[in-house]
Amino acid sequence: AMVRCLDLSMHKQTRLPVGDRLRVREHRQFQEDTTYMNSLVDKIIAERKAGGDQPETKDLLNSMLTGVDRESGERLDDINIRYQIITFLIAGHETTSGLLSFALYFLLNNPDALATAYEEVDRVLGDDLSSPPTNTQVNHLRYVSQVLKESLRLWPTAPAFTRHAYEETALCGKYQVGKQDSLMVLTPMLHRDPKIWGDNPEAFDPANFVPEAEQNRPPNSYKPFGTGQRACIGRQFAMLEATLVLGMILQRFELIDHTNYELKIRQTLTIKPADFRIKIRARTDRPAAVASPPAPPPPVQEEEPETEPAPAVQGSTPLLVLFGSNLGTCEGIAHQIAEDGRTQGFTTTVAPLDDYVEKLPRDGAVVIVSSSYNGTPPDDAARFFDWLCNDSLGTDALEGVSYTVFGCGDRDWAATYQRVPKMIDSEMEAYGARRVYQRGEGDASDDFDGEFRGWYEHL
Repeated sequence: AMVRCLDLSMHKQTRLPVGDRLRVREHRQFQEDTTYMNSLVDKIIAERKAGGDQPETKDLLNSMLTGVDRESGERLDDINIRYQIITFLIAGHETTSGLLSFALYFLLNNPDALATAYEEVDRVLGDDLSSPPTNTQVNHLRYVSQVLKESLRLWPTAPAFTRHAYEETALCGKYQVGKQDSLMVLTPMLHRDPKIWGDNPEAFDPANFVPEAEQNRPPNSYKPFGTGQRACIGRQFAMLEATLVLGMILQRFELIDHTNYELKIRQTLTIKPADFRIKIRARTDRPAAVASPPAPPPPVQEEEPETEPAPAVQGSTPLLVLFGSNLGTCEGIAHQIAEDGRTQGFTTTVAPLDDYVEKLPRDGAVVIVSSSYNGTPPDDAARFFDWLCNDSLGTDALEGVSYTVFGCGDRDWAATYQRVPKMIDSEMEAYGARRVYQRGEGDASDDFDGEFRGWYEHL
């Protein structure tokens, strides 16, 4: 039903109105498919609501059912949630399935890359098929991630984005663009610019996405998820999901191109290989491997004389942990820091940044955990950010405040990466606060958990 709806929606854009109205059977099928999708999702919503409040269920549906807008106090109604879920289904299924299809095609046609991917999967995931991969293991599938990024370079499944001019202008000083003129950027052509990708940009080369190459590349040269504030909100999940699935496929199966397939593109709003079929067989060539990272050996237990148990740590030093968080990651980190602080004897408080506008304490320490959204602060940190960046504050307005900052971000948004945490850190110092520990960064496109642990273990 979903694929038929996508196909019709795409073709309607290229038809004359009179021809479109004559396709009665096609439109009847479209209505049946739409009704089916709506009723299926409505049933899922009704079943979840019938189960009552389930605070332990921390999935997207529960967040939409229970979430309250901080400014208006309103919740999403069921119709809105229905449309959100269908959008997630279309955007999250079509694009990722197309990406995996392209990646499998490129691996089958590049034996060296396939061998390298197999070697990494065997080293990281091992041969225990009954044990699902952990988040840490998926983050260690670096080459598999490079394969996926290179597949998106050559054939981004959403192959274009558009922009229009608010006023007359000239691009590069010579291309005149009128007010409200629309411009379409064909992403596969952007990704084949020889000035960026070398003399043979058509070649499949996962080395294009080793960390050094990514850091040295202009930020606007790679845009498989769109650009600007409306870029794909699910890109992190999509890459995590695709890396997990491709890793598990390679862990289990040998890939066989039994038709000697030649790439042909099919478009249904998104693009994918047309009529691409392969065969698989269970792997028997897997070398003995140890999953990475290996478990540390158990510590040697030495007998010690019996002692009285250590008394519980008591203390009264305040620890204020503030967060700016729209999606929950920073809030979760803040609660973890506060809980650990409590066991160390601190008197801890956790709150959104907006709760402490103009009242940062001088006693104890302040830990700030925040993210950026296209360079803007999270909803629960906007007033704090505006206050802190206000030129009317005196140079010693925060004198006596002791603080540190950890920022959550995604380097794929290179132009605004860590903008809000960096500005909070610098503005706090500029107004007299004392930084007691270096600012930390977590990159969702890299080993976020490892970067957080590396910063946190010395805090």
